[in-house]
Amino acid sequence: MKKLIISIVLVLFLISFASATLISHWEFDGDLTDEQGNYDGVAINNTVYVPDRNGNPNSALYLLNWPQYDGVNFSDISELNNVTEYTYTAWINESWIIGVTRHILFIKGDLGSNNNYPIRVAMKNPEQELDIIIYNTSSGWSKLSNYSTKLPNDQWNHIALVYNGSEPLNSDRAKFYINGVYVPFDIVASEFPRRTANNVGHSAFLGASGPGKSGWEGYVDDMRLYDTALNSTEILEIYNGTTPTPENPTERDEFRDNTINVFQTLAIFTGLLILISMIGFGVFAYLNRGAEGIGGDFSGSIILKVVSISVGVLIMCAVGIFIVYNILS
Repeated sequence: MKKLIISIVLVLFLISFASATLISHWEFDGDLTDEQGNYDGVAINNTVYVPDRNGNPNSALYLLNWPQYDGVNFSDISELNNVTEYTYTAWINESWIIGVTRHILFIKGDLGSNNNYPIRVAMKNPEQELDIIIYNTSSGWSKLSNYSTKLPNDQWNHIALVYNGSEPLNSDRAKFYINGVYVPFDIVASEFPRRTANNVGHSAFLGASGPGKSGWEGYVDDMRLYDTALNSTEILEIYNGTTPTPENPTERDEFRDNTINVFQTLAIFTGLLILISMIGFGVFAYLNRGAEGIGGDFSGSIILKVVSISVGVLIMCAVGIFIVYNILS
């Protein structure tokens, strides 16, 4: 039993070092390539590349909202569907402040035809009020609205939305950071859902609320998606440009698959051991059924111990496979 507990603790310890991953990273250095994942963007209407916040040429994206509706379609980012955690960060510089429309910066889902938004980040103008919605029609929705801290237009700002549906307090399930600093927001409507909507088949959009729909006008650079709720130190590191090189998803997948293979091999070996032990000791007991001290009591006691230990190992393998698959998938 002690070995079983130690093994399970060791598995959890190893997994804790491999759970946080950068899903996607768009640097917008002259293209819409996802430098980390598999979600290269497809331009809607037009895209213009301009100097970034550090003056590097063709290293940031400019989107025009009028008279055309520029944007980027990233297809269905499945890592935002039916999850309990994520972090969205980007450098932005909004240039259009006319009207009172909420200008959609980033959204997963098509505004107007599907209200299940795993993420919707917008800005209401001219108040320059940041407006964040996480909507799951099966388990509730809520909105963060900022009425006190205004995001200055015509200058670069770093924003970060951290979602963690596993937090017990509703006020802790969504947090927003501006330029590396946590900014308290007012929570509107009901509770934030414990999980995001399973919004399969709906694309994620940057600078648009859907194909051919109005959205956001301004500059975007260094946009990222993480599969975990980053803490304040990690957000500050990203803002300062000192964030460590993230783990490659392929390495995480290989770790998961290799670990599961080890457990599966051990489970198969243990199952064969049980079968061979029962057959072997059964035959032994039958052939020596007349010998004193070697009969059914002796063989039965040994078989019971072997089977008990083997069943414990099988349970450990099943628990290990379940933990590894669910945390790293």
